[in-house]
Amino acid sequence: MSSTIRGSDSFDSARAAALKAWVNFNGTGTVSITGAMNVSSITDQGVGSYYINFTTPMVDGAYCATGMGGKATQDVGYCRFSGGTHNPAYCHFTTLNNYGNAYIDVELVNVAFFR
Repeated sequence: MSSTIRGSDSFDSARAAALKAWVNFNGTGTVSITGAMNVSSITDQGVGSYYINFTTPMVDGAYCATGMGGKATQDVGYCRFSGGTHNPAYCHFTTLNNYGNAYIDVELVNVAFFR
């Protein structure tokens, strides 16, 4: 079933929630993946900054990414993505403290990618 949502863009409910990749990883110390689909590796770029590398690249940079993180010893209010356009081969993901004013490493990071 398709319905028009804007101009020539149409909504196909059968493909709307197509999960293309996900990852659960420990972002402290030596970064390690604890579970994943279509994620080949995580590249640690410094405190609170990670590149999530896809096994099979996305068709383009127009994918949706959502994530969350937590740390037992510090209040982490949210995580956020950095930069503008997503790269088909990877996504740059950053984690910040509860106030959003400092990057921090996070013990548990979960990110999902939809296209």
